[in-house]
Amino acid sequence: MSNNKKIPNLFEEDSKDKMYQYIKNEEAPYCAPAKQYWQALYDKHHEYLDNDFVTRLRNNCQERLWELTQISFIADSLKGKDKLIKHQRKNVKCPDFCVEINGKRYYYETTAPGPGKSVELNEKLEDIQGKARTSPVTQYKERICSAFKEKAHDKYFGEMGYQSHMAANSGLVIAISLAGIPFYHSPGDHIRTAASCVLGISDPKIDILRNINGTLTMGEAYYDYEPDFIKANSTSPIKMDYFCDDQYSHISAVLISYNGWVFFPDADKYGATIFWQNECRNDYLLIQNPFAKAPLPSDYFSVAKEINPVIHC
Repeated sequence: MSNNKKIPNLFEEDSKDKMYQYIKNEEAPYCAPAKQYWQALYDKHHEYLDNDFVTRLRNNCQERLWELTQISFIADSLKGKDKLIKHQRKNVKCPDFCVEINGKRYYYETTAPGPGKSVELNEKLEDIQGKARTSPVTQYKERICSAFKEKAHDKYFGEMGYQSHMAANSGLVIAISLAGIPFYHSPGDHIRTAASCVLGISDPKIDILRNINGTLTMGEAYYDYEPDFIKANSTSPIKMDYFCDDQYSHISAVLISYNGWVFFPDADKYGATIFWQNECRNDYLLIQNPFAKAPLPSDYFSVAKEINPVIHC
């Protein structure tokens, strides 16, 4: 029997979400074409998404647009017989969507953390312009690690968690958008910062060496293994070595993005100032888990940067 149920309009109702209302009311020249773009993506992929996607879009527009962006990105990347998979989700906690690549299933879970309660990450640009200031790297890392832990640990291992409903020998991919954190709070070396949150890499260290004649020399910068870090005004360590052993082998990879324009990468055609550095028109950092029981194929996706750690025995 054919399903003639009408596909809902994404931006028809009002909402208390500021981003949603900004787009709905077309407060910038790119909003109208962006709405058409996202509606077309939803029309194409809605059968693989949650039934309450539109309702959740009105409550958390950024996170749902990130989910829509990712399912479109994955679908456009598929080759040969690879395909998106429909899975039943009634009263069941499951990842956002599922894809089959080379006969193996991968479940995708998307998340878009904001600045949270961090004072530093909530500071406005006009309040810090012209002032000497250290980039809030620790607070930034905490937002990445917390988002990763929620999906990789809490929702996977929890009661009736994802592991109960994922196919055997499948993998979980976590896609994190940091677009909700203002760009001016981003660390200078955001790739190394993000990589450290799953690979357990310390901040750069430099030894001061004393020569025979008593003079001092700075050594070369190096990095150590660092399993966790502690935020200021806290005594609780925050784990960041998820990809350093097989405890989290159910995670195939993590994908991290910083730029909100990936939600509508053609906005530069409608007046938005964007300078894409690559043909793929995204800023995605894909970090593979070397201990994954279901590794993602290397170089399968068109991303700005892919990291493939190697295990040395």
